[in-house]
Amino acid sequence: MADDAEDLAPAEFTKEELTLLGELEKKHKRITPFRIEGFGLIVLKPPTRKRWGQFQKDAGNELHDAQLTEQALVQDCVAHPDATVIPRILDEYPVALTELSQAVAKLGGGNNKDLVRNLGKDWKRPAATT
Repeated sequence: MADDAEDLAPAEFTKEELTLLGELEKKHKRITPFRIEGFGLIVLKPPTRKRWGQFQKDAGNELHDAQLTEQALVQDCVAHPDATVIPRILDEYPVALTELSQAVAKLGGGNNKDLVRNLGKDWKRPAATT
């Protein structure tokens, strides 16, 4: 499971949820579970390359509403229960979109310093030896 899953101790999951998380992890490889008050267990999966590309295209288009574009991406990444839960969550907790979209980005490889290290800022050309 993704790093964020470590925040939820196994004792916080029912036996059925642990089984479900195992199945989803097998299917999607990386997942991030959330427990949202009033909505229960929500599990996100990584975006596909195609879906991430569409999100980037839509996010850069000023004709698209940025929040709706971000919400659509998160909805496409719901592995459990289903995408219809996201609008209901956001009606109750609008700022949750930030946390959920950051989790989706991390699942897709973004903002993960262990996975992707930027060597440019630390790189210096070795001194020439004569």
